[in-house]
Amino acid sequence: VQAHRAMARAEPPGGKAGRGRLKAFRQSFLVAFAVRIDERLADAAQLALAQAGRGNGDDGTEPADLLPVLASRDEQIRETMHRVFPHTVRVRATRVDSREGWDSGRQAADRAALPTDFNRGR
Repeated sequence: VQAHRAMARAEPPGGKAGRGRLKAFRQSFLVAFAVRIDERLADAAQLALAQAGRGNGDDGTEPADLLPVLASRDEQIRETMHRVFPHTVRVRATRVDSREGWDSGRQAADRAALPTDFNRGR
């Protein structure tokens, strides 16, 4: 939702003459957004693991206790993905033909709100 809203605000004017340009912009925007969100989530995961490794035990969890929890969570996520999206297939990567779309997508992903605690509200 955040990606589509940001893309709608950033995309260049379309029209018949710019249909190809608009399509390239949108594809590039969405690929860049996804790539940057992946980078941000990977950074957050690494930070969480590093902080857990330095854990002071305030929450009663030692770093070694986290590995089974993380593995279990990973398995739950994979099972849910396969249940919700049972027919996913691998496809060739989408071409990135618009530098403007790429840059706009990465900037939008940097502004996107990501949850800081995935267990909050449960």
